[in-house]
Amino acid sequence: MLKITYIKLGGLVIENAGKTAYTHGRIDQAGGNGQALKALRESEEKFRVLAELSLAMIWLYQDEDFVYVNRAAEQMTGYAVDELLKMKFWEVVHPDDRDLVRSRGLARQRGERVPELYEVKLLTKGGETKWVELAAGRIEYRGRPAGIATFFDVTERKRTEEALRMTQFAVDHAPEAIFWTDIDGHIFYVNDAACDFLGYTKEELLAKSMGDIDPFYLTARCPGPDEDIEAVHQSGVRAIESVHCRKDGTEFPVEITSSIIRFDGKEYFCSYVRDVTVRKKADALMRENDAYLSRAQKIAHLGSWVWDLRTNRQRWSDESYRLFGFVPGEVEPDYDLFVSLLHPDDRERVLAAGKEMMKQTAPYNVDYRVIRPDGTIRYVHAEGEVSSDDTGQQVLVFGINQDITEHKCVEDELIEARAMAELYLDLMGHDINNMHQIALGYLEIARELQANEMQKEFIDRPIEVLQRSARLIRNVRKLQKLREGAFMARPVDLCEVLAEVRREYGSLPEKAIAMDLDGYEHCYVLANELLYDVFANLVSNAIKHTGSHASISVSLKMAFADGRRQYVVSVEDNGPGIPDGFKREIFNRMLKGTAKAKGMGLGLYLVRTLVNSYGGRVWVEDRVPGDHKKGAKFVVMLPEADK
Repeated sequence: MLKITYIKLGGLVIENAGKTAYTHGRIDQAGGNGQALKALRESEEKFRVLAELSLAMIWLYQDEDFVYVNRAAEQMTGYAVDELLKMKFWEVVHPDDRDLVRSRGLARQRGERVPELYEVKLLTKGGETKWVELAAGRIEYRGRPAGIATFFDVTERKRTEEALRMTQFAVDHAPEAIFWTDIDGHIFYVNDAACDFLGYTKEELLAKSMGDIDPFYLTARCPGPDEDIEAVHQSGVRAIESVHCRKDGTEFPVEITSSIIRFDGKEYFCSYVRDVTVRKKADALMRENDAYLSRAQKIAHLGSWVWDLRTNRQRWSDESYRLFGFVPGEVEPDYDLFVSLLHPDDRERVLAAGKEMMKQTAPYNVDYRVIRPDGTIRYVHAEGEVSSDDTGQQVLVFGINQDITEHKCVEDELIEARAMAELYLDLMGHDINNMHQIALGYLEIARELQANEMQKEFIDRPIEVLQRSARLIRNVRKLQKLREGAFMARPVDLCEVLAEVRREYGSLPEKAIAMDLDGYEHCYVLANELLYDVFANLVSNAIKHTGSHASISVSLKMAFADGRRQYVVSVEDNGPGIPDGFKREIFNRMLKGTAKAKGMGLGLYLVRTLVNSYGGRVWVEDRVPGDHKKGAKFVVMLPEADK
């Protein structure tokens, strides 16, 4: 318990816990004067109450030891009074400031001039750091110098100051430009970013108003201050786009977000400004690309769509609107509208395709018909795929629609035309061929009758034409069956085919055929029964285009090409040959400069078609290199069949 005793001649004694803590003046106890003693006791009581009830911590120390602390010290440090009196006065100070407080406390007792008021940190018994404001002085205690100090807790103030400094730093170094202006647009604060992208110093900008850097600040494009305030009052925040002008005179687009700050009874604008040059260029490019895409979709009759599975709503491109018979934006599309537009005969099939897509068992790839609001029917090809979120839940379907009505009409016309062509081909293959046979029969009978050589020659010519016509019909039928897949590929003995061709054509007088199989007895290629027609056509052409005493040879060789074994068959003749400019055209169905197929050349077209279907190649070259007039050499290369 603190005890204060006033002594004669104005001395003062302060006791703490029963021990004398401080004396000043003479130590003769007052006596003989009851009035003075009473006054001194009243003063003692007032001082005791003042010291013990003070919110500030009070220290009295001599050398390095505490000699007195008040009750506020317990609350501030977490130590009890008895614990503090056993400690050095600097031990409750934070290690960061401990040396400073100790050195100043000792220097003060020595009479040196040291700061009387400063801020330090304390470390409480519980380990908490507290900021305090320290006021210290020097007194005499028991005839020797001592120190007395009061401490005020300023932790909350320091935290507030630190937060303010951090806020100021964050605002000063924010990536976006920040302007504080009064209602009239006069600038009184800018951050570093504002200076950087405008090219001004802070001092230069603080001498300007927003109208100096924003040419539209007071125009219709950017409403005036009064309108700004009203807009911000209503919405809390106002975002506009404008243009700012740099110090060098260049302008750039900006986005401005403003709010009202009330401070000290006045209203101010706090505006965040962002340079949107890059975004504007990207937006312009996106609009341009969207325009290109929209035009391309319109030309291709191709539309895109997105189906939100969470809301059942859909988004259609302009061309999708047109495809379904609407003006773009005329209706708000959803799944139910789409289903209602489907042709009744196709609806179930389209919905089933959608369900398979959702199960991810099959892609969404379907053709169907839609009935437009005006009643017209259009054919549509649609494709789509499902997109899922991070949890695996299906959320969106992306797809395309293409108007294939014209394609369908052409397809139907082609089917009809093909049916008619097959009808005509059947007529040629059956009825006309029958008439050919009848005509050939009568001509052969006429030739066997007693006729001179001139008459026979006139009869032989139409026989030859009819035979070639019949061969043409057979070739057309074979091409048709080949395209229909009527002939199945299988290993075919090439040597046997060549031998069969020789047996059929080698008996003609003065048209001998020499054959060299290079010792092979059997060699197999992957082909079908039409392989015979390849070499029959080549040999028959050689016979037809060579005169009397023709020299025709067929040879077989083995070669390696395209990483595998190949059989190379050459058919050579000593006929008139084939000019270089015509070597490629003779395999074409159409001759250059005409749209009509030459029936006599259809045999070589059949040869090339068959060889290509076998995975081989066919070409023609000079029998004597460099001199086409000395005959032609047709070469067929076919890959060996896998064993």
